[in-house]
Amino acid sequence: MTYLLTYIFRFINHLNLNTAIINLFDISMPSWILKINSSFKIAVIASIPTIMLSKLTSWTITNQDYIIGVLACITIDHLIGSIFHAFKLKDFSLKKNICGLITKVGLCAASVILFEIIHDSVKEATFIYNYLKTVTRLIVILYPAGSAFINMSYLTNGSFPPIGWLKKIKSFNENIDFEDLKNKNN
Repeated sequence: MTYLLTYIFRFINHLNLNTAIINLFDISMPSWILKINSSFKIAVIASIPTIMLSKLTSWTITNQDYIIGVLACITIDHLIGSIFHAFKLKDFSLKKNICGLITKVGLCAASVILFEIIHDSVKEATFIYNYLKTVTRLIVILYPAGSAFINMSYLTNGSFPPIGWLKKIKSFNENIDFEDLKNKNN
C-alpha cells in the first residue's frame, strides 16, 4: 500500500514539475497555484482509501460477532480437517493444508464482501434486505461449518453428527430453503 501511494505521489510531483516548467515561460501562473493544485490532487487520491478503510472499520465493528463466528468455524474446520487427513486418511500434507486454509479464508472473505454489496444494494426493501442478510450469512457460515460436520462424521464413522443433520445442510445448500433446516414434525 505504501509503495502504491509513493508511486502516486511521485507521479503527481512529476506532473507538477512538468507544469512548472511549462509555466516558467508563462508568467501568468504563480507557484502557489501549483501548490494548491498538488495538494488537491494528493487529497483526492488519499481520500479514496481513507473512505474505504472507514467503511470497512465501521462494518467490522458492527458485525464483529458474525466475523468471530465465521473465523471460529474456519478454525474448527481446519483443525478437524487436519486431524481427519493426518490420522484417518493418512494423506496429510502441510502444503495442501495451508493452501486449503488460505482458499477457505479467501473464499469466505470474498463471499462476505460480495454478499454485503448485494444486500446493501437492496437496503430500502426491508424484507428482501433481511432475507438476503440471513441467507448469505448462513451460507458463509455453513461453508466451513458444513465441512467440519462432514469431517466429524468421517472421524466418528457416521455416528456424530447425526446423518439427518448432514442431510438438512446438504438440502439447504441445494435449494436455500429455510424449511430444510427446520424440524418437519413441528
